[in-house]
Amino acid sequence: MSRPLNDGDVGMGSTEFLVFRGRRVSPYWTYLLARRDDLRLHAVASMFGASGRQRVNNACFDTFVVAVPPVTLERRFAEQVAPAFALVEALSQVQSRLERLRDLLLPKLVTGAIDVSKLDLDGLLEESAG
Repeated sequence: MSRPLNDGDVGMGSTEFLVFRGRRVSPYWTYLLARRDDLRLHAVASMFGASGRQRVNNACFDTFVVAVPPVTLERRFAEQVAPAFALVEALSQVQSRLERLRDLLLPKLVTGAIDVSKLDLDGLLEESAG
């Protein structure tokens, strides 16, 4: 979620991104490959340029060998992981909505714009624990 930086926050940005596309594998397989520590370490080891302006040498990926599963196995893998990826996306959207709701309600609660004096907070806690 995008928001302005507060005092003390640190921002980061880049003008360069590495894009991975699987030619013979699903986006799921490609994503999980890109998350591997050994791939990231291999890319970092190939970096060149001045400090703060280093870039990954794209040729380093020519020497990173990965076994590619047979098409039928990869399709079965994609079918199995697709629901998990869909769930992650759905939960991410719920989290974003809850964060927006919190950001909207919290200032109103703190300032007293919303009166909660008559809420049964103990009952709410018991209800959420059950």
